[in-house]
Amino acid sequence: MHRAHDRWVGTLRRELLNRMLVFGRRHLQAVLTRVCRSLPERVTVSLPDDVAGYLDGEENASAAVADALRARMDRGAATAAMLRAVGIDVTDEGVARVRGTLARLTAEQRAENRRRRDMVRAGTWPTDDTAA
Repeated sequence: MHRAHDRWVGTLRRELLNRMLVFGRRHLQAVLTRVCRSLPERVTVSLPDDVAGYLDGEENASAAVADALRARMDRGAATAAMLRAVGIDVTDEGVARVRGTLARLTAEQRAENRRRRDMVRAGTWPTDDTAA
């Protein structure tokens, strides 16, 4: 059985079945139905192969995804706070307007951004603007 299923069954046994008496199959089905309705919502997504491979190695893939999304939300809030600190007020209406007017980056532009970011991280960014 998959390790997530093992954890699920173990959690049910420890948290539920060890603390109550179950009187037959119908009672067990009713209890499990009530428990399943109270669980967090599950969402199915398609992931690139490299991300799926990374998550396969994680013991708790849901926690890894939730942490990454929370970090992204925190970065957005931090960016908005920095902009407000220098006098730029970011509104939901302004963000929606800008998103509607700016074109998405092409694959070539993203690749060039990655190349430049890697150069900065490696400390090899040229001092002469024409060499970039």
